[in-house]
Amino acid sequence: MFHRIKKFFGKIFGKKEKTFVDTPVLSVDIDNTLVMKNKKINLVDKFDREALEKFIDAGGVVCINSNCPHKTCVKIAKSAGIKSGYISSNNGSLVTKFGKMFGTKNHISIKKTALDRETINSVIMALRENVPDAVVALSTDNKKYYVNKRGIETTIMKISQLAKIRNGYSFSNDEKLFEDMKGSARMLQIIPMPKFAILKKEGKKAYKEAQKNIMKKVVKTLEGVKNSEKADSIPFGYSINTAGVQIFNPEASKSKAIEIVVDDLAEQNRKVKPNRVFAVGDGYGDLESVSALKDNPLKQFYLMDTAKDDVKLKAKKIASQIAKNSGEKESQFKIVKSVEDTINDIRSKSELNEMEK
Repeated sequence: MFHRIKKFFGKIFGKKEKTFVDTPVLSVDIDNTLVMKNKKINLVDKFDREALEKFIDAGGVVCINSNCPHKTCVKIAKSAGIKSGYISSNNGSLVTKFGKMFGTKNHISIKKTALDRETINSVIMALRENVPDAVVALSTDNKKYYVNKRGIETTIMKISQLAKIRNGYSFSNDEKLFEDMKGSARMLQIIPMPKFAILKKEGKKAYKEAQKNIMKKVVKTLEGVKNSEKADSIPFGYSINTAGVQIFNPEASKSKAIEIVVDDLAEQNRKVKPNRVFAVGDGYGDLESVSALKDNPLKQFYLMDTAKDDVKLKAKKIASQIAKNSGEKESQFKIVKSVEDTINDIRSKSELNEMEK
């Protein structure tokens, strides 16, 4: 609130605002970065919201870069007060732009990348045969479909409800549903779901161990599909995170989404220098963003302090490799507590120019 009052009186008395000389681009993850899952309310913190507003007002560009469906990303962007920018959803499978800087309130699609039907069927059939204790969720632009042997349920379900879902399901049994999706199947998510009896009788430790074993079976199954005789006709990529395994078109990724954003800005005569692209997140998929620009990996990236230790360890290794490849002493990698801390650090290191809006 204070910075808004200061900004208001600054305009009245002719005070100039600080604005970025070069356009900085910030890629922001959602879960456990912009929105903390351990909080009951699924909204963006007010300090993060104000920091984002300052960043955008100074000429920065924000890209919400998440594995969530597009509809969820739009909701979070609104909660964050982002009135203009980009959204990359379902691991970069759909990239859109919106807001005043583009002269529209509607979302304009820049790039769409869907999983093909044969890939979806092949993966689900393999999982049904090899990993019965796994839940399959199919993300489209606006909905998430949970796949089970009885059919497809479109309701948002709690983990306790997901426990009821067992075995895979072939889309060949539901032609109309697939046609209704119109090729917008952006991503498959495989959720390890042991029997809840393990949790009740043996406790959390045994339950987590069972989840790990299911994850191993899922990965082994996916590798089997990738190495099968039909591998060329069913290409896909996958990543592992705390929620499970996410499967997507290999042409889609968080890093490629950033490339798309930078290229789109260049078409609007807003060329972005490689050292002006930043990313913040908490998982393995976010670390992949550090190699965003072709031949020019990000030299400045941020990791949430809530990230797991193995993610932090990998981040340090990536930072060291980037520094080695670029001939620098060290890569600009930093652990942060919030998006606000990230933006404050960017602003403190960024060259600013005094100019009147």
